[in-house]
Amino acid sequence: MSRHGFNRDRVTVARLCGTATRYAHDAQNPTISLDEEAAIDELVENATERQSGAASRLRVDLLSEAAAGLAEAHRSNPVTYWSAAAASDLLIAAGADLGTSGARSLGGVTRQS
Repeated sequence: MSRHGFNRDRVTVARLCGTATRYAHDAQNPTISLDEEAAIDELVENATERQSGAASRLRVDLLSEAAAGLAEAHRSNPVTYWSAAAASDLLIAAGADLGTSGARSLGGVTRQS
């Protein structure tokens, strides 16, 4: 645990990065077909904050932070982080806004309205 205590947002960002990366890895496996809708649904579910007595809200800031981190990792080392571009694009499709995070999409998956 961090010396500053538990940080729920950091855990959520890590979960988003891991989920998106898992789906990106699965997409590279010829025996597994990527279910993009399921991937987006799971990412949205992970990024939705629920508090009793309040409406649920999608944490676009956390989606954006995760997408920006993966995009930057891919830019810094595309060999090691080969799946980060596709994972970042999945997060963008789930609602991440890289315009607010200072990063940009690397192409691939696009958000459908």
